[in-house]
Amino acid sequence: IKMKIVFIQLPLADHAYGYINGNIEYAPAVISSFIKKNYPYVKCHTLPSVLSNFCCNDVIIRYVISESPDIICFTSYLWNIERNLNMALDIKEKLKTVKIFFGGPEISHGSIALSNHHSQVDIFVSGEGEWFLNLFLSGKSIGYTECSGNRLVVQPPSELISAEQIVEPVSSNMLNTFIDGSVFIEMTRGCPYRCSYCFYSKNFSRVRELPFSILTDTIRKRKEIRGMYILSPTFNGSKNFISNLTELKKMKHDVRLHTEIRTEGITAETAKLMYDAGFRSLEVGIQSLNINAIKSIGRRSNPEKELSGIRNLADAGIELKIGIIPGLPGDDPENFMKTIDTLCDRGLGEFIELYPLMILPGTSVRDKAEADNVRFQEKPPYY
Repeated sequence: IKMKIVFIQLPLADHAYGYINGNIEYAPAVISSFIKKNYPYVKCHTLPSVLSNFCCNDVIIRYVISESPDIICFTSYLWNIERNLNMALDIKEKLKTVKIFFGGPEISHGSIALSNHHSQVDIFVSGEGEWFLNLFLSGKSIGYTECSGNRLVVQPPSELISAEQIVEPVSSNMLNTFIDGSVFIEMTRGCPYRCSYCFYSKNFSRVRELPFSILTDTIRKRKEIRGMYILSPTFNGSKNFISNLTELKKMKHDVRLHTEIRTEGITAETAKLMYDAGFRSLEVGIQSLNINAIKSIGRRSNPEKELSGIRNLADAGIELKIGIIPGLPGDDPENFMKTIDTLCDRGLGEFIELYPLMILPGTSVRDKAEADNVRFQEKPPYY
């Protein structure tokens, strides 16, 4: 072993115990799996979840120092970026020679991560971790830019890694199930839609689908898995959607499946097939039923057809999470209440989940908000 990398992913700061369920270290796992396959001389170690979820900064820092890493990679989201920066500063004071990299969705122009100079961070990475670490570990040339005195590297859209290069960690036994027997599994990277409030589609301009056999083989082999959250922004966007469901149904497995879908075109027959395939819950982010709001965020949808699909899924016995975003451009209080009333009138009120609009760095809605002089928080969560 010539090099050791420690990955740190800190959870949502919340007073309730439930936040821990959201801190699945998938990003460290998928990057570690890639490195293990391509650079076996590099040892990857992820901060144990008992430390990341329950311990204060001082305890975590003492542990990290005891590991004597060459590189520390922080996975940065809007809920942990400020803590990441503070922790990195303390680590750098004690480990002068360690290289500290920050990656994740929060690394974008407009983020507090890049609004000021942070000497404790050697490189900020906007893009896929596999892409950057492949360049870094192979010694290839990396094109850096400067942002507020920070060293920033941005992945060009033309250099997205291929589906064949992605090493899925659950199927590779590089990611354990969580305490309830559930696990995340990535089947799609990228999104075909370009909603203006979302950073994900802007960051990944091309959709890459992993072989469906990864999912089915994992269900067969890892009997301890009780539930799977399939990471796919639009699971039914695959051209093999129906045949994939049919294959899952034939397996007669008992794993509770969950994913995200668009509900236009979901017939009663398709909804029943999803249930028979093992899907017991779904996220269906309609965001709004107001046509003006839908158009303003670049979303192509037919509200009535979406509602019909949602009704079919509910009737099939699938638990739904219907995402609604208050505060979208083009919306107003009256029409927002119409969206809520319509869902309640259709018997779907219990499934509504509200996600207040966040003006995320790097998104088109951020550009529009700045152009229109809209007031929003300069720091996370950017409400």
